[in-house]
Amino acid sequence: MEKRYLMVVLIILQSGLVAADQVYKSVDEAGNVTYSSTPPEDSVEVDNVELAPGPSEESVKKAQESHEKTKQTANAIDKQNKELDAKRAEEQKAVEAEDAKNQETTETEVYRHQHPIIVPPRPARPIAPPPPVQRPRPVQLPSR
Repeated sequence: MEKRYLMVVLIILQSGLVAADQVYKSVDEAGNVTYSSTPPEDSVEVDNVELAPGPSEESVKKAQESHEKTKQTANAIDKQNKELDAKRAEEQKAVEAEDAKNQETTETEVYRHQHPIIVPPRPARPIAPPPPVQRPRPVQLPSR
């Protein structure tokens, strides 16, 4: 990780040296654009490109200080997170041990229904079936 940041700082520092060189933009017959430090001979159009100056030494130093401060903060946060994780793991073990202890000493509870079950009362004597319906007999009509 340190090497990557060192490379970034070196690139930033060397960008000031690159800015001092001439950069040319050239366009060939096919319309392809090329940037180089020397103008190509077979290009149709060549322009000198003005490059912005690189960062000053002061801004590079500020960036390095900011980077170091960020690293220290990240390390402090990582340390706090590890301590918090260890504390939580200890608390979880204590809770599990307490649960195991309580489970051994308590009896098994029987589930009881919260609401009473309403059963309709039974009649004192059995209910007799209703009497059969008497239907009138069909009347036979005389035949003609």
